[in-house]
Amino acid sequence: MLTDLEFVFMQLEVFLENEDAEKHTHHFAATQCFMDDTAKLEELIGQPALDCESPIVVNELKPRCRDMLFGWGIGGELTVLPDHVGIEVRPKEVYYVMLEVHYDNPDELPGIVYTTGFDVYFTPDLRPNEGAVLMVGAHVAPSLMIPPLSSDFLMVGHCSPEFTSRYVPPEGVNLVSVNAHSHIAGRKTRLRHFRNGVELPWLVDDQNYDSNYQQVRELSRSEERRVGKECRSR
Repeated sequence: MLTDLEFVFMQLEVFLENEDAEKHTHHFAATQCFMDDTAKLEELIGQPALDCESPIVVNELKPRCRDMLFGWGIGGELTVLPDHVGIEVRPKEVYYVMLEVHYDNPDELPGIVYTTGFDVYFTPDLRPNEGAVLMVGAHVAPSLMIPPLSSDFLMVGHCSPEFTSRYVPPEGVNLVSVNAHSHIAGRKTRLRHFRNGVELPWLVDDQNYDSNYQQVRELSRSEERRVGKECRSR
């Protein structure tokens, strides 16, 4: 539960205590929760963690905890926002944050126990530019399947102008970092964007994607790009 002070997120540092932690911790995702009735959240505080696919999480929490605050993927290191950008947390609107931890144990090894966590750095000094996380890609659902024996299969996510016109100002927004995310089947990633029907330089073009290296790729101030009306990931 957050305090009554308005502040901004500025830095994330992940702690993995040993080789087991590094091998089996796939990613974190922290989302802010917007709920009129917080009684269910109060019941969950201090209780054992829930399975991410449990009915409470899928039906009650995920629909209300969708505003990404920060994330981390395997292979990622220290994440620091530029000194002119911060992701605001407004406690009068958001009092709870849901943390998802995804583990990876493809060999189904028993008895794996370790400690992991992270330090999150905030500041009460609001920064000149408010940041946010825009997620573009294929929706994760049971229908998202690769046909058997496929040697090459393309998945595409489309962020349409109808969506961006509702949430992105007409002048666009500046992109300060990117993070291509996929699981072990991913081999290549690309993020394209368009403005007024014209394709602009690609934001991401990774032809040798490694799912074990998911570092946030920061752009220098001179490299920051303005995102326009339409985005497509593939």
